[in-house]
Amino acid sequence: MSAVMDRMRNESGGEPRRSRWIPWAFVAFFVALVVIQGVMAWIAVESFGGLTAEDAYQRGITYNRTLAAKDAETALGWQVAVGWTADKSAPGKGRLELRVMDGLGQPLQGAQVAARLRRPVGPENTLQATLVAGDPGVYSADLTLPLKGQWDVDLDIATAHSTDHLTDRIFAP
Repeated sequence: MSAVMDRMRNESGGEPRRSRWIPWAFVAFFVALVVIQGVMAWIAVESFGGLTAEDAYQRGITYNRTLAAKDAETALGWQVAVGWTADKSAPGKGRLELRVMDGLGQPLQGAQVAARLRRPVGPENTLQATLVAGDPGVYSADLTLPLKGQWDVDLDIATAHSTDHLTDRIFAP
């Protein structure tokens, strides 16, 4: 009976209820949440302008040119095969070989071939090489790679009328 009397006293303006702060705690929690989220949004906007490169527009134009050049290379119809033949006499020593056939299936002759070899992982290692013509449609260079493993080979093949860029991967045991 005393609990009923206490409730009646609180509702009738007697002693204040101790649980009146609970709704205000919810309000305070959400106000704090909005303030924290606002501060985080402000920091994000102020610290990053949205650009990853200073010349993003020019890079976009260059990318479109790159796509157009790649389409022109594909239209040539060249068939290209890259290989690595390891020399057992010394570690890392071997022959990089490129076989190129034109769009008609004939060996491509008279081309200038430049190669850039780089490691896809690990420490930065880069080698430059010029491949020389051998048999018709075959270009090669003897190289010594400083590390075993995978190497990305960027090739630039240029003839009097066209150029092609190729990236392939070799494995040097």
